[in-house]
Amino acid sequence: MTPEPDIVILTDYSSPYQVELFDLVEELAPGRIEVFYRTRTSHARGWAQPELKHRHHTLDTGPDVMTLAAERFTNAKLAVFNFYTDARALDLINGRAALNKPWAFWGERPGYVSPTYGRFFRLWALRALHRSRAPIWGIGQIAIDRYREEFGAHRRYVNLPYFSNLQRFKDQASRRLAPGGDSRVILYSGSLIPRKGVDLLAKAFAGLKASGLAPNVQLKILGRGPLEKSMKHSLKGCMDSVEFLGFRDWSDLPQEYAKAHILCAPSRHDGWGLIVPEGLASGLPVISTSSTGSAFDLIEDGKNGWTVPANSEEQLLTALKTAATMPASKLREMSNSALASVEPFTLFNGARRFLQAADDAVSGW
Repeated sequence: MTPEPDIVILTDYSSPYQVELFDLVEELAPGRIEVFYRTRTSHARGWAQPELKHRHHTLDTGPDVMTLAAERFTNAKLAVFNFYTDARALDLINGRAALNKPWAFWGERPGYVSPTYGRFFRLWALRALHRSRAPIWGIGQIAIDRYREEFGAHRRYVNLPYFSNLQRFKDQASRRLAPGGDSRVILYSGSLIPRKGVDLLAKAFAGLKASGLAPNVQLKILGRGPLEKSMKHSLKGCMDSVEFLGFRDWSDLPQEYAKAHILCAPSRHDGWGLIVPEGLASGLPVISTSSTGSAFDLIEDGKNGWTVPANSEEQLLTALKTAATMPASKLREMSNSALASVEPFTLFNGARRFLQAADDAVSGW
């Protein structure tokens, strides 16, 4: 008979990065975790489904799973909630809170779609969190700051971002394009949607080419989405320097990153944004925004990248000009700094930090 786990986790869907983390936690601490996913896939992601090597269940498979979930979230030493916008999730949260047994909330920075409505919704949906002393694990420092504003300073906050296997990006970094003269390849990777700010990148890149400062700079756009047509319109004067690569699966990303010199992640909002540490692990200086959680934690301006205000085409253009025209020697220096800056964000460190946060949540209850 399989023993019950110490730690049960409720999360949204089995994204590759969460699967990687939970698989490694299982490897380091066999049998300690059990994960309940709301669903196996996300309509917004086209990634192939990874094999799951940790104990797991999917709520969407039927009522029997909810019965098991209720049992597990009652008996475990620690319950971790990474998802709450679902009646089933709220039942599990409220049930655990009523037991006054250790639990933790693990969340991205809120507030993109509707800051005012969202705050009122959280006041209602997470009222058990407001009334409890449960720790909050913020996915990045920006998340911690925002949750502290809403939920007060009387509880423990832990910076526990998302982690992924950066080694596969580092392995490809030695094969990346060497900068030569004024030749540069700028890469965007992500969905072509307004939240990701890729429309601003298209306009800023068109401005860069129109300036005449960087005649040999190219833009590669990795991903798909509804903005592709309007982006091509914005880029119509320089399409000979632009390549739309379409969708690439999770496993193919390191090879694509190795074909670039600079990564641009111009999100208007990103709770964390794994694109930033993955780009840095590829040896790419990263241009990102102050509304991207990982950029706030990882980027040092002028050392391993540049952070610009979100939704600012003008300042994004300034950063692109700097990246496109800097000497190759400076780009190599920033590339080395980029590689060094992600050492604390390895998957192994992430698994250890998760287990430490779990142990602290129980012992500090």
